[in-house]
Amino acid sequence: AAASARVLRVTGFYDRQRAAGGRGAFLDAQAIADLERGRVADVINGLRGVSGLPVPAGSWGVPTRRAYTARRFGARCVLPVYLDGILVPATELDRLKPEHLAGIEVYVGAETPPRFNVRQTVGQVCGAIVVWTNGGQG
Repeated sequence: AAASARVLRVTGFYDRQRAAGGRGAFLDAQAIADLERGRVADVINGLRGVSGLPVPAGSWGVPTRRAYTARRFGARCVLPVYLDGILVPATELDRLKPEHLAGIEVYVGAETPPRFNVRQTVGQVCGAIVVWTNGGQG
């Protein structure tokens, strides 16, 4: 628990949580453990209306990757995923177990901090999923 708290302090998790003023979803290692979910996708699903969906990308529509989406402006948009501060494919989270996590931040729309703000279309920000592992770097 102390190592997770240190990771979250060093990466600015607590500062962003205070600055968010109730916007965004923030889970530390204890909150993640309390959910008793077996997969990281199960922890993220539902936070701020996020859905983790397998995306048909292979032949015959076989799901070969995952995308996390949120509803913005009447349509679903794909949220970028950051692992230890680095933009990664959402499938990177599939290799982690909830007990490996120090914290999760989920933002939708304008509440997304500039550091994690990827504009997918002109003037529109979907949001971001930010995951910190116990070995996370800022």
